[in-house]
Parts: sequence; C-alpha cells; structure tokens
Amino acid sequence: YHLIDSLFQSVTLADEIKITKTDGVFKVLMPETDVPFEENIVYRAAVRFFEKTEIKPCVTIEIIKNIPMAAGLGGGSCDAAVTLKVLNQMFSYPLNEEQLFEIALSLGADVPFALRGGTMRAMGIGEKLSPVKSMPNGFFVLVKKGVKPATKEMYARLDKMENLKHPDTKGALDAIENGNLKQLAKSMDNVFANLWDLNPIFEMIKSTNPLCLTLSGSGPTAVAVYENWEDANKAFEILKSNGEECYLCTPAKTSFQIV
Repeated sequence: YHLIDSLFQSVTLADEIKITKTDGVFKVLMPETDVPFEENIVYRAAVRFFEKTEIKPCVTIEIIKNIPMAAGLGGGSCDAAVTLKVLNQMFSYPLNEEQLFEIALSLGADVPFALRGGTMRAMGIGEKLSPVKSMPNGFFVLVKKGVKPATKEMYARLDKMENLKHPDTKGALDAIENGNLKQLAKSMDNVFANLWDLNPIFEMIKSTNPLCLTLSGSGPTAVAVYENWEDANKAFEILKSNGEECYLCTPAKTSFQIV
C-alpha cells in the first residue's frame, strides 16, 4: 500500500443493484459480464457480512453495470458499500457503523469512502476520511481510454519515476471552501496522469474549453470538468461521434440511493 492525500468525489453515474431475500438460496448475478461471481467484490462483501453476523446467507443480489469496469471510477467499491448498507438494513441492523467500516476496509481501500460518498479528503491508504464542503456545481465528462494494468502495477511504475509532480490538495480544498469551480479546476491533478497520454482526448475536446482534463483513480478514465451543461454536452457528443466510451454526469452528495 501507498499513503495518499486525495480528494474523492461521488458522481451521478451509477450501477443498479437489487437485493431480494430468499428461502436459503444465496446468489450474486451480474448479467452481460463473464466475471465469475466468486471474484465479484459484491459477493465478497455479502459473504463477510453474513460471516460477521452469523446470519445464514439467504439473498439474491443482481447487479446491472452502468459504471465501466476496471476504469478507476470505484464502481465495484460503491457496489460493495451499498450491499453492506442494504444487508444491514434488511436484517435489522446487526452491525454498527464501525463494524461496517471494518468490513469495508477489508474489501478495499476506497470502500470506506463509498459507505458515505459526497466530497471527502482521503489520507492514509484511503481509510482516513475527512468530510469537506460539497464541491461547486459543475459537469463531468468521463472518457474511458485504454486498458489499465492492476493498480499494484501502476504504483510500481510510479515508484520508478523521478521528480513526480504531485497535486495541490490544499489549493483544491481552499477552492471548494470558496465555492470556486474554476479555481478548483486549476488544482485538480492526479499523479497517475504521468503514466497516461491524455493529449488525444484533449485534442478532440479543446474547442469546448474544458476547465481542466485530469485522470480518475489510476486510470484509464479521463475527466473533463465544465462549468455549464452546453459545453459539457458538446464535448460528450464530439467524443461519442469519435467512437469513444464516454459519460456525462454531475457531482453527487452521496455514493448511492436506497429505494
């Protein structure tokens, strides 16, 4: 693990998860993917919940993926977090928040954030979370460009590089506190961007004047930030017409909704 100092932000792009009680049957279903259910983080989250509570596994969990996989967007982490929250609610709250947090951290360093979502500063390996003021309103265009090696490999590549420029987290926090999206965009950066070439994406959308173009997680998803919907939608349409896998979304104050 590496120690980080990052800002995490939830967005409105979301998967759909349906959890149903059964008569002693435990299944995790994810149509349209070939990932074995045992390897799914949602399955591991459910198993650890039932082990911790000593409740007999008796649910069917169906996952409809809208967030691209292996994209550096934390989709799996959010799916695991909402699974823990819903199971705890469904079985009359056998676990407290601290116990849920412990299970979340055992699943991955960004799952604890996904239990709450919104805008947070993350330190340590991602488990030391500090809520901050919600980021200013704006629009994100997400572009998944390329295939990412394992995150462990990405960190190994960073370790071999010298004179890395690190993001200005303090400047970003000040901009959020001031409600200034343009100032925030100037401070938005990602050390993993050193490992990706974002120029082809920038060339496609530079006519739309993004406030910034950076990276989500360890990639390969690039994030363009806009102040107004018209420019964001124009960039989205340009990318889409060029055959890129792209998404248009906005900041969110939570990482999931339970209905």
